[in-house]
Amino acid sequence: MSKYKWLVMAVIVFLIPLYGSSQNLKEKEMGAENTVIAEGESYMDGQRHGYWILYTNDQKKEYEGTYTKGLKTGNWKHYDPATGNMIEDVNYKNDTTHGPYKSFYASGKKAEEGKFINGLQEGDWKLYHDGAENNLQAEGSFAGGKKNGLWTFYHDVKGKVVKERGNFKEDARDGDWKLYFSNGKSSIQAEGPYTLGHKNGVWVFYHEEPNTVMYRVNIIADMEEDTFTSYYPSGRVREKGFFVHGGLHGLYEEFYESGKMKQEGAYIYGIKNDEWKFYYETGILKMRGSYYDSKANGIWAYYHENGSLDYEVEYKNGRINGNYTEYFFNGKIRTKGKMVDGKKDGEWPVYDVTGNINSIEVYSNGVLTETK
Repeated sequence: MSKYKWLVMAVIVFLIPLYGSSQNLKEKEMGAENTVIAEGESYMDGQRHGYWILYTNDQKKEYEGTYTKGLKTGNWKHYDPATGNMIEDVNYKNDTTHGPYKSFYASGKKAEEGKFINGLQEGDWKLYHDGAENNLQAEGSFAGGKKNGLWTFYHDVKGKVVKERGNFKEDARDGDWKLYFSNGKSSIQAEGPYTLGHKNGVWVFYHEEPNTVMYRVNIIADMEEDTFTSYYPSGRVREKGFFVHGGLHGLYEEFYESGKMKQEGAYIYGIKNDEWKFYYETGILKMRGSYYDSKANGIWAYYHENGSLDYEVEYKNGRINGNYTEYFFNGKIRTKGKMVDGKKDGEWPVYDVTGNINSIEVYSNGVLTETK
């Protein structure tokens, strides 16, 4: 026999006691409908002992590993019954996770890797995305089963592009954190402090290109508070407002990049209320009307860019319901009538530019049915 055959036989002899052999699985445990739910080498003092395989009710292998008098010991493998792929490679000491640990997605890709000490995650750990590239998702340290110290999270792209970086204290974010865009240019998306898992202090948010300030706001216990100003990438002011308990409250203003007013109105704890005005960039009023509970209500007026009234329409609870009047540039009525759920209904007189009636159109559910 050649030395290569001897080598193969030696490897086989070595692996049989390590992983067990189906020929050595003398003991069987039966489940419903007389199916095998576990089989192993032996029992000791009435407890599973040695190498065992555990199955689902439909005979799919789910676990395999070694017992010592009923306690899991050494390396165990956990399988996804649907795919047959291993989803955990874990070590035990006296039935408690202890030693190197790996987990996998059902697809077979890596999910986590690190180690346990007496049932608790310890030391350096790595987590992976479940995408096609199986890119690194996060890396950092555990102490006593809790994240502690510096952690870095990555976007699901090639090249370990940082998504977030900061410190944990007993599983809670603490201290200064930075968030980054996925463009690979280390462009900051946001930065600010946490206190025991909650945003606290001044946070600054940035545009992606160019990486200039978008807005800065004071945050207390994860809720925005105090004055708020946002900026265009050019640095010009875009919005001004005030936060109370995480919601815009009081006067709100938005500007065109030219500095001209775009819209203005009032919020009550994050909800639009009362009169709002919207403008063309020339400064001419574009439309005006009232909100209640962030829904348009009452008569809204819309204007042409020359400032003349275009039409007026009535809203009820955010839907067009009620009177509608459309005007010529000279202010004379062009047509008017009733709207039901945004559709014309009933008789609509049509006028000429001097104010005389040309015709009367009759609508039903938005469909013209007659012209008089």
